[in-house]
Amino acid sequence: MSYRKIRGWLSPEDVYVFDFLLDSQGRGDLVEIGAYEGASAILIGLHKRPDETFTVCDLFGLSLGDTAHSEESNVWYGDLTRDAFERNYLSVLPELPEIVQRPSSEIVHHVGAGTCRFVHLDGSHLYDYVRGDLEAARTMLAPDGIVAVDDWRTEHTPGVMVAVMERVTARELHPIVLTRHKFYAVWDSELAQVLRQRVVEWTSSEDLLQLDIVTVGLERWPRLAAIEVSVPAPPMHARVRGYVRRLVRR
Repeated sequence: MSYRKIRGWLSPEDVYVFDFLLDSQGRGDLVEIGAYEGASAILIGLHKRPDETFTVCDLFGLSLGDTAHSEESNVWYGDLTRDAFERNYLSVLPELPEIVQRPSSEIVHHVGAGTCRFVHLDGSHLYDYVRGDLEAARTMLAPDGIVAVDDWRTEHTPGVMVAVMERVTARELHPIVLTRHKFYAVWDSELAQVLRQRVVEWTSSEDLLQLDIVTVGLERWPRLAAIEVSVPAPPMHARVRGYVRRLVRR
């Protein structure tokens, strides 16, 4: 197995969280909206089970004819190509995921309703698009499915924060764990409480993660940060270890 230097913004603590959540879930399909060069897609793909489908949705340079969207894409993803994504993915895994090179608004036409256990949203960070992606995630996810939203509190992406917090304040979306960059949540409040406790218990055995609890009204949300950039210790799944070693030490 060979590895390329894959550009992206996947932080060490999110590598831990992805691994923990994906490895502890039941059966279901996987979706990523917004792939860039494939760092997070590979991590998700390493957790794909034989009877599951992993679908990646990205424009890979196609234009939507939307000025604001085009400006965002040119600034952050101007050199993004499908060839680069596929080359990176195949440097780690033997088969490509299902690729939908279409606007994310069309993902629900390619993925069945209620079939997914994990959906990662990292597409456009503009408010209207994030709202649509959240609704699509809700449609695709099974009742116990998890959505992970990238850049939920990054200063240059306020649209993500507003779209996410609208759903939180409406008591529709319920966080299970927060990191610097990602917001992990479910659509069921009772399930959220169970998963928060599992996150707290899991973190107690991880020496390289720092946990604190954020009190929001009557709720207590776990927040994680990596203490140092290092190879995650057991019980990280063995097939992920080599990829993670290259990823977090680059």
